[in-house]
Order: sequence, then structure tokens, then C-alpha cells
Amino acid sequence: MAQNEDPALAFLTVFNNIEATIRRLLDAKPSDSFTWMVRLCEKKRIITPAQSDTLQAAANLRNSITHGSYLHGEPVADPREDIINDISAIYAFLTDPPLALSVLPQKDVVTFAPDTSVRNVLAKLRSTRFSQFPIYEGRTFIGVLTANSIAKWLAEDILDDGELSAISVQDVLDRARDSQRVAFLPRTATSYNVAETLMRAGKKQRPPRIILITEHGKKDERPLRVVSEADVALLLDSLDVFAD
Repeated sequence: MAQNEDPALAFLTVFNNIEATIRRLLDAKPSDSFTWMVRLCEKKRIITPAQSDTLQAAANLRNSITHGSYLHGEPVADPREDIINDISAIYAFLTDPPLALSVLPQKDVVTFAPDTSVRNVLAKLRSTRFSQFPIYEGRTFIGVLTANSIAKWLAEDILDDGELSAISVQDVLDRARDSQRVAFLPRTATSYNVAETLMRAGKKQRPPRIILITEHGKKDERPLRVVSEADVALLLDSLDVFAD
């Protein structure tokens, strides 16, 4: 808040900016209430639960200011400076959130076709630090082959008869239990959205093990970045500046 700025005016200005921004992000109707929109933003992982609580409390404060008692044209009570700072930080979060692709270090994505020899994948594992390989047949997504699933296949296959019987990537992928626990998000996905998607399961499903970020978040697009649980800490670190 600027020095000598009226606290109520400063609060209402930021609050109104937040409301306009949320309404635009959700393409909400004029009749949709602020608190309903805030809860929807939380559900869509646009804002954090803590930010949702702050905004719903701010809505009560807004109502008190606009409909409460006035003396000589001024509200009887002014918002505290920390409240104004909190909602200002949320406004910054809404208008310029850290994107996952800007936070995570750039990393190439190595893909394979289902009929690729599994020896090619083993060679890539040996020569690089890649550990997740999206599998595509043309533009059709088949699954993700991970170093963990390859290790399990190697252990099972060699212990079975002492030889490697699998020939193709598809052979290994058929035994991989988590090859389909993959979510797709667009390049505009925020750090918070990606981290929450990896950590929080839906009502009837476990969270994905892998997120593939593509141009528009579609399966038939080539991945720009593979994101896994190992990236969550870095994604969350980028949100510290917006902490309540």
C-alpha cells in the first residue's frame, strides 16, 4: 500500500481487480457470486486452499466496508495493512503466476516407438540421465516407460530363465503397471497446477506418476517436458514468494 493511501480505498481497489481477474479466468456470468468463483478457482487449482480462505474472508470484509457504518463519509473501520498485502500478493499470483516450464530446468524429451528394440532404451539409460520415456506410435500416445519399470522387467526376465526375452519397448510396456498414470497439461500450466496434479488424487483415482506438458495439453501433441514427483519440490519453491 502506498504511503498516505486510504486503506479502505486501497483494499477495495485490489479486491475489485481480483474479482475482475477471476471472472475473466472463469468466463463467469455476472450473476456468479465472488465466493462461488473463489471456490471454483480452488477446485480448478488456480489458487491454493489458503488463498481461497483469504479471499473468502476478504469478501466479508468488503461487504462490511461497502455496506457498513460510515462517519463523515469514511468507513468506521479500516482494513489492516497485512490484509491488503495478502490480497495484493494473491492478485500478483493470479495475474503473473510462475509457469512450470519457466521454473523447471530445460530438459530434452526422448521418445520411442512401441516397436523400438528395448536395447536402444537400455543404451539411452546408460549414456544419459533420462529416466522417463514417452512412447508414441505416430502421433498416438501409448504410455510412459520409466527406469523403474525397466528395472523390474530386467529383474523378472533374467531371474525367469537367465536371458532377456523381451524384444521391443511394447513388450516391457505391457508389464509396466503405471505406464498409463499420466496426465497432460498445456505449456501455460502453472507451477502450482502441476505440483497439485502430481500430489492430489481425484475422487476415484490415484494421482499421476508423470505429467507430460504439451503445447495445448493434448495427447496427440509431442511433449515439451516430462514432469515427475522429483520435480515437485522445485515447483513448490517457486510459490514461496506468494505464500500467505
